[in-house]
Amino acid sequence: MLLLNLAFSPLGDPAHAGFIYHIYHMPTPAPTIPAEVDLFLENTIKEAHGDKISPGLKTAMKKDLFNRMQNHIMTSLLQALPNDSAEPFDALMQTGPDQVAVHNFFIAHIPNLPEVTARAMMEFRTVYIGGVKS
Repeated sequence: MLLLNLAFSPLGDPAHAGFIYHIYHMPTPAPTIPAEVDLFLENTIKEAHGDKISPGLKTAMKKDLFNRMQNHIMTSLLQALPNDSAEPFDALMQTGPDQVAVHNFFIAHIPNLPEVTARAMMEFRTVYIGGVKS
């Protein structure tokens, strides 16, 4: 499950520049937050803010955090791609692929995809909670 809406990337490798442009300009549907991710975000918000967030605000925060987390995950996935995947990925992005095709590319080219994704989610959580509590 990936919704691609990358707003920025700290990647310094010029070989990745094409990825970023094509991902950023890839049309994305309105986000639907899967139940397990919704729970992850719910717990992240609760740890950062306690129970003092109204339900309406919490819903809006989850949507925003979901988009921001997706961006962070996408950045991590791009960084995890081997350099020899740059041209094939750029060629794929030139075709205007759907999310399934992009996800399948990552599955085929990032052997530790679940670990990269989990690490990115935990990094996001740590940074968010640290930013709120500081």
